[in-house]
Amino acid sequence: MTRLSKNIVYNLAGQLSTLILGFVAVKFIFGRLGADVLGIIYLTAALNALLVVALDLGVSSTTTREVSAWFGRDPAYVRDVVRTGSFFYWSAFLVSAAGVYLAAPWIVHNWLNLTSLAPDVAVRMLRILGVASLFALPQSLYVSLFKGLQRMQYNNAVDAGYAVLKQAGTIAILSAGGDVFHVVYLFAACFVLPIPTYLLCASRFLPVRAFLPRLVPEVFRRNRIFAAKLTLQTVLLTLHQQLDRLVISKLMPVGLLGYYSFAYSNVRKANVLQNAIVTAAYPSFCELFGKQDRRELLARFRRLQDLVCFGMVPVLALIPFALLPVFTYVFNARIAAQLHLPVTLLCVGFYLMSTLRLSQVLATATGQPEINVLANFYSLLLMLPVTAVAICLLGLTGAGLAVIVRWLFHYVYAVPRYCKRCLDLSATAWYWHVARVLLLAAGTYGTMWFLVTLEGRFSVLMLSQAYLAATVLFLIGSYRLLSEELRRILASRVQLWLAKPVESAQ
Repeated sequence: MTRLSKNIVYNLAGQLSTLILGFVAVKFIFGRLGADVLGIIYLTAALNALLVVALDLGVSSTTTREVSAWFGRDPAYVRDVVRTGSFFYWSAFLVSAAGVYLAAPWIVHNWLNLTSLAPDVAVRMLRILGVASLFALPQSLYVSLFKGLQRMQYNNAVDAGYAVLKQAGTIAILSAGGDVFHVVYLFAACFVLPIPTYLLCASRFLPVRAFLPRLVPEVFRRNRIFAAKLTLQTVLLTLHQQLDRLVISKLMPVGLLGYYSFAYSNVRKANVLQNAIVTAAYPSFCELFGKQDRRELLARFRRLQDLVCFGMVPVLALIPFALLPVFTYVFNARIAAQLHLPVTLLCVGFYLMSTLRLSQVLATATGQPEINVLANFYSLLLMLPVTAVAICLLGLTGAGLAVIVRWLFHYVYAVPRYCKRCLDLSATAWYWHVARVLLLAAGTYGTMWFLVTLEGRFSVLMLSQAYLAATVLFLIGSYRLLSEELRRILASRVQLWLAKPVESAQ
């Protein structure tokens, strides 16, 4: 198995390991602590994502790029990169932690629509969770180091371990009769404790003194332009990703924010295949670009793009079929029915996004992140009014529609630029590659869902049979549409997999 394949597997395993526990933990939080507490937890996550990305300053992506390119050739320079990254991250942590602590009362009293939770309890929760979650800033430096080294088993093992501790601990605390602050302090500990764990793992590759904060002027001068472009790119992208939830938190009860955010986060987790491939692809693309091996770079892009476009459909299509029984278990039947259409629209939007991600990563790896920056900037100008109006008129359904509109804009603006400047490909060919997958998905999963609604029975058995039948038909159609190269690779992998039990038996 190649290093790229191993990193994809590590990323998949790390992101899948906490999915089931997450559903059970949210059921306990909703059932024992109420919708307001769930909403506060997810609001904290949204604010944390905004602050972490805004204060990242392009350091994490720059670190990944520089480590992947220079670790084997100039170790001293890599140590200076890590020292400089530590300086920026710990400085940003101190400033942002003070800001969150001071701003918490204003957020609770002037932004949130609480229904059952006392404001002073909400302020205390927001302060504890907000400050603790900002440890994600220095943590992202260590993650970017492992990505640059293409040793992603480390960061995935640490992330998965603490995620399991957080979810399992929540279930145990609430089963034993614990209160909201027992859960809050557990969450805070799971934000803080990964820092020493990461340092211990990273010390296998760099001396501990390399992680002491220090601004190295040469590193700053060498990477400031690239990092500045990435800062704009990631800030704009994160504003997009959090925009619908920020609008919901202002216009609707905080409990609805909790339901929608839980659904959104699980659709995002269902994007696990795309996330695993993209995370592993970035340092691989950087390495090939550094070697000026453009032929292999584009060939690798095409193989991975096929894998994402075809592989993401069965994953995301599962959600509309599974949502009614699963969300009825977590919340209740009324909330599950209320979320079904918005979440289905989110799945479509996330699929459109997943087909763009490798092109975005290739543009960044080849030193052209300004394509992503401008696409996100123009899209944000469009989406601010669109999202607000859509949510005012259509509620949560409007939020799902807004996600689709955002990525359709990227299709129109960014795809022709990726094709011309990065891919040596016509935009028409790029669009047709995605369109035929969408047509196949609509013909299989769409038809089966239509038959289920005609039958009018939404039992687990009926939904499972419909999904499995659609998946079989989709996989048959997909194999016929795959490129010859990818079909050949898949066939050889299957042959190797089948040969192993035979060799073991002999």
